[in-house]
Amino acid sequence: MSDDYLPRRGGQHGGVSQQSAQPDLPPAAQTWPGPFASPSAPPPPEEDDTGQTERVVTPTQHPLAPAHAASAFTPPPPVQPPLPAPPPPVTVYAFPPQGQYPGETYAEVTEVAEVTQVTQPETLEPEVAAVALESSRRNRVSFLRVCKSEWIKLFTLNSTWWVLFVTIAAALGLGVLMMGSMRALVTDILGGSTMTPQELRATDAASQSVQLLQLILGVLAVLFITNEYSSGQIRSSLTAVPKRWPVLAAKTVVISVVTFFMSGLSYYGAVLAGWPMIARFSNTELPEGWSLVDDRFTVGSLKMIALMSLATVLTLIFALAVGALLRNTAAGISTVVVVLFLLPVFMNILSWDWAATAHGYLLSSCQAGIYEDGPLDFVKSLWVTGVWAFAPLLVAGVILQVRDA
Repeated sequence: MSDDYLPRRGGQHGGVSQQSAQPDLPPAAQTWPGPFASPSAPPPPEEDDTGQTERVVTPTQHPLAPAHAASAFTPPPPVQPPLPAPPPPVTVYAFPPQGQYPGETYAEVTEVAEVTQVTQPETLEPEVAAVALESSRRNRVSFLRVCKSEWIKLFTLNSTWWVLFVTIAAALGLGVLMMGSMRALVTDILGGSTMTPQELRATDAASQSVQLLQLILGVLAVLFITNEYSSGQIRSSLTAVPKRWPVLAAKTVVISVVTFFMSGLSYYGAVLAGWPMIARFSNTELPEGWSLVDDRFTVGSLKMIALMSLATVLTLIFALAVGALLRNTAAGISTVVVVLFLLPVFMNILSWDWAATAHGYLLSSCQAGIYEDGPLDFVKSLWVTGVWAFAPLLVAGVILQVRDA
């Protein structure tokens, strides 16, 4: 490219002085004018006699400059503005749970949860240590909070409400059905049939519906824990509670409280619903030796219903333990049905003496002695039923500790 092609400025000089350009660069790169000057270039001369000013142009100021000219110039690094000073960190004192770490130390952490120092409690001011300890106690995972979470999980399931509704409906229906059958029996006796004299009580409607209600609520107990295994939610529960055993203990407490009140309400509802079916009979109208007792509002009937609820709670703890052991809904419900219904029938079929003795220690038989006359007395019935409930629960707790969810 010739010099005539390049634009020129100036008066009689007609461009940039060749003496001020770098001698090792081509003429086009030496004479090209630009708006900026390199910091290393010589200062431009002052105005000449024509009033024009000559400027020295660096090689990298024009895109037409050769490539080797660009390598001869290194621009200065840009000036970075000063960074603002970071805000002072907010110090929070986090205490681990008591007894979890040796030495009972706690860490001084910043907003970003980065441990900066481990300090013994006595090195902090008493006021700061007291506030931090109180905050850590409020945020600690406690057994009461685990129970609250299990309560929420139980009543956020649609199956829970359906099972509770079916329980109450079945109790009321069974109460009416049982007392209706007794009314038909009395009518047949008055018509000439013979039968051993009996005492008709209002609470008979509840005692005849115990096993069926235990089966319905047993399904709820199995679902309460197997649903978490089927959905994978048990992993989140065990992550939040690393010790694991409080999860199973909290489920036991929650299902026991719900079962006690729901079964008590259902049993008492059966008593109230079934009484009108036989209330029209009076003692003078009944056959000889028969009697009618209205014990709906007596202390004895309330005590009997409370003991029925206790027996139901122990049965449902057994069902919960079966679900925790098998971790499968179908297998858990099937096992509960076998133990409560099929096993007693099978033992009755056997003609051996040991089978008759063992029948009294089955779960469905031994619990009867808690609320009425059964094959065992009250104390023996209570501890045998307790063994049925808590022995598999302890095994389930041990397996929960050593086995992956």
